Amino acid sequence: MAFRYEKTDFSMLEKPVWERIQSASERKKVVLYGIESHVCVKQTCFDLLERDYQVTLVVDAISSMSLHDRTVGIEAMRDAGA
Repeated sequence: MAFRYEKTDFSMLEKPVWERIQSASERKKVVLYGIESHVCVKQTCFDLLERDYQVTLVVDAISSMSLHDRTVGIEAMRDAGA
């Protein structure tokens, strides 16, 4: 079943999404990709790591408006444990 949610915060783990993740599976692994690696993707990653999820980044599918921002975001997530 498809699920669509228009996010209103930097992290994608807003309450409706978080509840959906929790009810969908007992797995603790997430594959993460998206845009604005240094803000939105990073904050979502940090929120998942904080909840003891194993986060795998699809770096070829992560972007930002500048190469520097993309690199800084990916490095921060990697350094945090993704």
